[in-house]
Amino acid sequence: APFPMAVCELTNLTTLLISDNRITHLPPEIGNLANLRELSVASNKLTVLPYELTKLTRL
Repeated sequence: APFPMAVCELTNLTTLLISDNRITHLPPEIGNLANLRELSVASNKLTVLPYELTKLTRL
């Protein structure tokens, strides 16, 4: 399932719970979520995570 790109524009988002959604990849733009403190991606179809997640220092 595709990841909804509009989520990457929610720069004040602090929690993103997207487990069990058959997501196949996360876009590099997820690195725009600078205020993200919690991310749950369990039980999806991800094989790699984008490098840009390393920019999210509040996780």
